[in-house]
Amino acid sequence: MLKNDAERAVKIFENAVNELHLETEEGQAKLATPNPDLSCLIFNYVKCLALLDGQGQGFDFFKTDPRSKQLFGYLAKSDPAIGRQFFEERQRAEALFDQALSAL
Repeated sequence: MLKNDAERAVKIFENAVNELHLETEEGQAKLATPNPDLSCLIFNYVKCLALLDGQGQGFDFFKTDPRSKQLFGYLAKSDPAIGRQFFEERQRAEALFDQALSAL
């Protein structure tokens, strides 16, 4: 993401999450224990997906994109606070954007 190559970053995140096998019973056990590194990985993967595929869709992207929905499910199990923080941050950003547009 730092090199502004969202496609490559998505592939890296996807591979990392796939290697964890979070859909399996063993993976679900990983989600049941607080793990800041795993939460950060999932959080950044969702952000990268939004950058790559969610331009102009706002919150609708997270409601319709199957990968994002799955990842938010994992995030809710792993660290509910960071998932809530993500949505609050997006709401503030959209409100600021709307405010800026109305000032024009």
